[in-house]
Amino acid sequence: LSTRCRDAGAAALVVPSDLLSAFAAEQATAASSYPGPLPLICQLQPSVGGGGSEAAGEAPQPLAEPSSLKLGELRALGAEGVMVRSSALEGGAALADLVSAAEAEALRVVVLTGRAGEADAVAGAGAVAVVCEGDACEEGAPAASAASAASPP
Repeated sequence: LSTRCRDAGAAALVVPSDLLSAFAAEQATAASSYPGPLPLICQLQPSVGGGGSEAAGEAPQPLAEPSSLKLGELRALGAEGVMVRSSALEGGAALADLVSAAEAEALRVVVLTGRAGEADAVAGAGAVAVVCEGDACEEGAPAASAASAASPP
């Protein structure tokens, strides 16, 4: 699957933490190939329930408090960044804390948002990229650009 993603021009892979080491091992096999390995973005899960539960109509669950130990483990397993749903964060302070903890481990933060008007606030809190679901971001909004994600930490 990763080979197909590389060949198709993918910029990165978003993977759950339980598959991170397997994807990192596979990406390592492409180290001397063209196209080379893709950056791995680890999807952080809410503290209770499964990720994406809000899509099923359930209330979103908050993200477990970011632990620098956990983030350090993700970095050691091969993650170059983490992705979190904005609905799993309890306000801008939680995102700022996550960004700070991630930066301490040389990780970048990508935020997935599904709420209109939230993209600029998320980008302003230090996320390197904002991914919008549905019509959450208006076309041409400055926060919708992932240009800053292209440069390594």
